[in-house]
Amino acid sequence: MLASFFVSILFATEVTLLNNPYQITSLRLKDEFYHVPMAHPSVMVKTINVDAKKQRLLEFSDVFTNTEKALTIIARVSEDCLIEKLHAEVSEKNMSRREEFIRIGTRPLAENYQHWNIHQNFFEVTFDRAQVAPSYYGLQTVDIPLSFLREVLNPYFFNKSQQTP
Repeated sequence: MLASFFVSILFATEVTLLNNPYQITSLRLKDEFYHVPMAHPSVMVKTINVDAKKQRLLEFSDVFTNTEKALTIIARVSEDCLIEKLHAEVSEKNMSRREEFIRIGTRPLAENYQHWNIHQNFFEVTFDRAQVAPSYYGLQTVDIPLSFLREVLNPYFFNKSQQTP
C-alpha cells in the first residue's frame, strides 16, 4: 500500500549534444524528478559518447592509453578544482569536513568517473549528487583541458596544435 503514495509530479530531461572534428558525439542526459511525499528531488545522469566514424559507443579505455594513469590525473585535477570552488563558498570552519568529502568522491577509481564526456578541447566529468559535496550543492562538474591529459590521451582525440597546457 505504501508504494501507491510515491507518484512522480515532475519529470525533466536535459540533453547536451556536442560534435567535434573527430566525429564524436557526446551526450549528457540529466533527469530530475520529484516523488510525493519526498522532500528532495531525485537526479539521474547518463553520459553517452559515440564514435560516428567507427559507429560504436566509446569506453573510457578507448579514450586513454593508460586508464590507471588517466584516472590519477583526472582525480588530482578534479579534487583541486572542486576544493577551489568550495573555498569560495564555505567558511574555514567547515572546510576540513568538506575537503574530505571531495577527496573520497574523487579517488582514482573507475566508479567515481562513470559519467564523462569528451569535447573538442576538454574532458568533462559529472559527479553524482552527494558524491563530492552535500546533496544540496547538486551535481558537480569539472572540465579538464585535453592538454592536461595529453600523455595518456589516445592520439585520435588530441589535436597536436593544442599541446600547451
